[in-house]
Amino acid sequence: MSRAFLSTRPSEEPVRITVVEALCATVSNLIRARDMATLRLVEPHLRAMTDAWQPRGDHYALILSLKTGMYLTIFGSAEAATPYLERASALDAALGTNSPKPARTRRGLR
Repeated sequence: MSRAFLSTRPSEEPVRITVVEALCATVSNLIRARDMATLRLVEPHLRAMTDAWQPRGDHYALILSLKTGMYLTIFGSAEAATPYLERASALDAALGTNSPKPARTRRGLR
Protein backbone atom coordinates (compact mmCIF):
# COMPACT_ATOMS: atom_id res chain seq x y z
CA MET A 1 0.00 0.00 0.00
CA SER A 2 2.86 2.42 0.78
CA ARG A 3 4.40 1.85 -2.65
CA ALA A 4 1.05 2.58 -4.31
CA PHE A 5 0.74 5.73 -2.22
CA LEU A 6 4.18 6.91 -3.34
CA SER A 7 3.52 6.14 -7.01
CA THR A 8 0.65 8.61 -7.28
CA ARG A 9 0.87 11.62 -9.56
CA PRO A 10 3.67 14.15 -8.94
CA SER A 11 1.06 16.85 -8.31
CA GLU A 12 0.15 14.95 -5.15
CA GLU A 13 3.64 15.36 -3.64
CA PRO A 14 2.44 17.83 -0.95
CA VAL A 15 -0.10 15.22 0.19
CA ARG A 16 2.59 12.54 0.45
CA ILE A 17 4.81 14.87 2.46
CA THR A 18 1.93 15.78 4.77
CA VAL A 19 1.25 12.09 5.43
CA VAL A 20 4.92 11.49 6.29
CA GLU A 21 4.94 14.52 8.60
CA ALA A 22 1.73 13.40 10.29
CA LEU A 23 3.03 9.87 10.77
CA CYS A 24 6.28 11.11 12.32
CA ALA A 25 4.42 13.54 14.60
CA THR A 26 1.98 10.82 15.64
CA VAL A 27 4.79 8.45 16.57
CA SER A 28 6.54 11.17 18.60
CA ASN A 29 3.32 12.07 20.41
CA LEU A 30 2.51 8.43 21.18
CA ILE A 31 6.02 7.83 22.52
CA ARG A 32 5.72 10.88 24.78
CA ALA A 33 2.31 9.68 25.96
CA ARG A 34 3.67 6.14 26.43
CA ASP A 35 0.62 4.86 24.54
CA MET A 36 1.95 1.40 23.77
CA ALA A 37 -1.32 -0.01 22.48
CA THR A 38 -1.64 2.61 19.76
CA LEU A 39 2.09 2.53 19.00
CA ARG A 40 1.81 -1.17 18.26
CA LEU A 41 -0.94 -0.37 15.75
CA VAL A 42 1.12 2.38 14.10
CA GLU A 43 4.39 0.38 13.92
CA PRO A 44 3.59 -1.60 10.73
CA HIS A 45 2.59 1.60 8.93
CA LEU A 46 5.74 3.39 10.07
CA ARG A 47 7.96 0.53 8.91
CA ALA A 48 6.14 0.14 5.58
CA MET A 49 6.29 3.86 4.83
CA THR A 50 9.96 4.00 5.81
CA ASP A 51 10.85 1.08 3.55
CA ALA A 52 8.80 2.45 0.64
CA TRP A 53 10.20 5.98 0.94
CA GLN A 54 13.82 4.83 1.23
CA PRO A 55 14.67 4.83 -2.52
CA ARG A 56 13.96 8.56 -2.64
CA GLY A 57 17.06 9.20 -0.55
CA ASP A 58 15.86 12.59 0.69
CA HIS A 59 15.52 14.17 4.10
CA TYR A 60 12.11 12.59 4.58
CA ALA A 61 13.69 9.17 4.08
CA LEU A 62 16.25 10.17 6.70
CA ILE A 63 13.56 11.30 9.14
CA LEU A 64 11.48 8.16 8.63
CA SER A 65 14.52 5.90 9.08
CA LEU A 66 15.50 7.73 12.24
CA LYS A 67 11.97 7.59 13.71
CA THR A 68 11.67 3.89 12.95
CA GLY A 69 15.11 3.19 14.40
CA MET A 70 14.30 5.17 17.54
CA TYR A 71 10.94 3.45 17.92
CA LEU A 72 12.51 0.01 17.59
CA THR A 73 15.34 0.90 19.97
CA ILE A 74 12.89 2.01 22.63
CA PHE A 75 10.07 -0.50 22.14
CA GLY A 76 11.47 -3.29 20.00
CA SER A 77 14.98 -4.59 19.81
CA ALA A 78 18.33 -3.02 19.07
CA GLU A 79 18.91 -5.70 16.45
CA ALA A 80 15.76 -4.71 14.54
CA ALA A 81 16.60 -1.00 14.89
CA THR A 82 20.16 -1.28 13.57
CA PRO A 83 19.35 -1.36 9.81
CA TYR A 84 17.13 1.71 10.12
CA LEU A 85 19.67 3.66 12.16
CA GLU A 86 22.43 2.68 9.72
CA ARG A 87 20.28 3.91 6.82
CA ALA A 88 19.65 7.18 8.65
CA SER A 89 23.37 7.62 9.26
CA ALA A 90 24.24 6.86 5.62
CA LEU A 91 21.56 9.27 4.36
CA ASP A 92 22.74 11.96 6.73
CA ALA A 93 26.29 11.60 5.40
CA ALA A 94 25.13 11.47 1.78
CA LEU A 95 22.84 14.48 2.05
CA GLY A 96 25.40 16.61 3.86
CA THR A 97 24.77 20.13 5.04
CA ASN A 98 24.40 21.71 1.59
CA SER A 99 21.31 19.85 0.42
CA PRO A 100 17.91 21.49 0.95
CA LYS A 101 16.20 20.37 4.13
CA PRO A 102 12.51 20.41 4.94
CA ALA A 103 11.47 23.63 6.62
CA ARG A 104 9.92 23.52 10.05
CA THR A 105 6.25 24.39 10.36
CA ARG A 106 3.86 24.42 13.30
CA ARG A 107 3.01 20.79 12.54
CA GLY A 108 6.60 19.59 12.33
CA LEU A 109 8.98 19.12 9.46
CA ARG A 110 8.01 20.39 6.04
